[in-house]
Amino acid sequence: MENSNYDFIIGNDSSDIFNPNYLFHGIIPTAVKVSALKKIHLLENHENKETGYKEIFINSSKINKKFYVFNSKLKIPSQLRLTIDYPEDLTFAKEIFKYLKEDYVIRDIINVIKDKPELLNIIENINSKWLKNYKLEMKKIPTSKNYEKKL
Repeated sequence: MENSNYDFIIGNDSSDIFNPNYLFHGIIPTAVKVSALKKIHLLENHENKETGYKEIFINSSKINKKFYVFNSKLKIPSQLRLTIDYPEDLTFAKEIFKYLKEDYVIRDIINVIKDKPELLNIIENINSKWLKNYKLEMKKIPTSKNYEKKL
């Protein structure tokens, strides 16, 4: 990031079109320069910077962005989410941590799920709930025309 001209770099499965469900929920590598944060701060909608922050950067022509494509050989269950958005996520995380050693990597988490797939039952309905809320929040984000006016 330091040696690039990019304001925003995000992991993705395509170099052209952003996929918000790439990898799994809660783990998408992202890098943002402070100068880009300052530009985005000028948006009219100051309340909604948590959900959809990626789309704010991605939809602006004033932000120099890159989708960083890397190939992961990990077989990740589609319903896996590693974020704490809902109480069920916290319950799930506490259960996962019971089986992890102090020093762990993502492969260790996936192995716990492979050995104990019933843990996914804790969060089985959360992805659809999150997606519904996410779509509602995306409607609140200004259009790219509004980005360009302010940036």
